Amino acid sequence: MVALVAGAIAITSIYFVSSASSRHFHEQQRIAQSQMNLRTAAAQIRRDFSRAGYLGSPNTVKETVCPDATGSVDASATDFGAIEVLDGDATGVLAEAATNGVEADTVRLTGNFASGDAYKVAGTQTSTTLNFATTWQGFRRSFGVPYDDALFTSVMKVGRFVHIVNDGNGGHWFAAITSVSAATTPQTITIDRGLPDCFRRCVDGCTLSPLSKIEYKVIGMSDAAGGITALNPGTLAVLGNTGAVLVRRELTFANVLVPNSERIVAEYVADFDVDLISNTQLGAGLPLALALQDDANAETVSTANPHLVRSAIISLSLRTSTEDQRFPYVARAVGAALTRYDINTAIVGAARVRTTNLEVLLPNVAMQDIR
Repeated sequence: MVALVAGAIAITSIYFVSSASSRHFHEQQRIAQSQMNLRTAAAQIRRDFSRAGYLGSPNTVKETVCPDATGSVDASATDFGAIEVLDGDATGVLAEAATNGVEADTVRLTGNFASGDAYKVAGTQTSTTLNFATTWQGFRRSFGVPYDDALFTSVMKVGRFVHIVNDGNGGHWFAAITSVSAATTPQTITIDRGLPDCFRRCVDGCTLSPLSKIEYKVIGMSDAAGGITALNPGTLAVLGNTGAVLVRRELTFANVLVPNSERIVAEYVADFDVDLISNTQLGAGLPLALALQDDANAETVSTANPHLVRSAIISLSLRTSTEDQRFPYVARAVGAALTRYDINTAIVGAARVRTTNLEVLLPNVAMQDIR
């Protein structure tokens, strides 16, 4: 009897120790997964944000069409800038957002995300048709030798904009691609706005680059309009209705989702906050006067004066998938780091949170120094 009792005590002790160790191991695994996801997401975010405005424009409103001609013509019928922040646009999809004091901004970036080159326009152009110089090094580098017409079509996608620069006078023109002739020689595209006279006379002195609009947005699993089911059917079962993901997707310049362009950047998003550093000194030739623009101010400056933005301050927080009942939720003080997340107030405990903070410079905006 003594031996049996001693054995039972030993077995029970071993069971509780191993059970606790197993729970601790799985919790650490979830934390490590969040940390790894953060690193991957941060790398993708840094690449895209630093490319905002690349071969595009910080603000099309500020661009000059024909500097050597009289009269005023809009460079673009659809005005846009390199970066646009929509403050708290998706906060509602985060579980218990008010309880946890979190938000989810939406960011739209515009630039050449499809290739690394600008392309020479060859010959006399018609009003809406542009011919490419296929011997131009940038063309050969992007579309291969021998030439790949499928790749050309994927870069010069219908619905994207092109930024056309007159190398002779420094003028700018923006128009949407309406059709692509990739199999013809020379290759051509058709645009929706006829070129002004000062561009049709540039003959071989014009270059163009394709512009895309990329959106970072937090989408909740319970949001059927988010399109996550079609994107990744297995994600719903994994994340459940309280989960949220940060997606990267392409929009048209009318802000309509481009089909099959949506990709998940991070899962179990707890917070996504984007603030901006902008130049408040508007006079030409004056020294920089940088100031932090947070929340609503970030949206205001990126909407009205995107050319003044110099860098983006990005905070991304990811949580573990479930709450740990041995890790109690404690409301954080104002300004304190987000370390605990209350997914469901009816359940004791909290999910653990990991956060990365980035400052990403926008060199393609800053280098032009438009005031």
